[in-house]
Amino acid sequence: MSELEYNIRPLQEEVLKIFKVFAAICEKHGLRYYAAYGTALGAIRHHGFIPWDDDFDVAMPRSDYNQFVRIVQSELPDELKLSRGGEGPNSPIYFSKILNVTDGLTQKMSELTNLNVEDPPFIDVFVLENVPKSVLDFKRWWRNRRLWRLCQLWRYPESSYCASQKGWKLTRI
Repeated sequence: MSELEYNIRPLQEEVLKIFKVFAAICEKHGLRYYAAYGTALGAIRHHGFIPWDDDFDVAMPRSDYNQFVRIVQSELPDELKLSRGGEGPNSPIYFSKILNVTDGLTQKMSELTNLNVEDPPFIDVFVLENVPKSVLDFKRWWRNRRLWRLCQLWRYPESSYCASQKGWKLTRI
């Protein structure tokens, strides 16, 4: 089989099911969310998923995200789990995921797509922080954010996230 003989659609359909649960929870509680990153690009350019994309990215304002975290565990069906960024001893990610943790689903997705699917279907949930309005306060906020990321590189040097960031340097603002 050549590298081009795969069908990612079954995985995208599972991801879309997770998003629909997420959206229903947000709408029930009046929480704001937005399509972000590749999901926003796919919606505009492809009127759906980017053909090779295997996840869904959403962003939420901090206040809505905090409320979402408080209510989500009681609202999610048993097969879905919220994994918050920064939890666990080897978690360098700074965003959360909602994953379908159904036993055997990852293997099933590998068989259906003809790909080596290593992670269960998921959506990424990013937090939109309150960005300061003044230029000086923004520069301080941005510097602290970049310092936090640099600390993550030192804390988790062997993670895949850090491996992708090896050439990143902190610069003065």
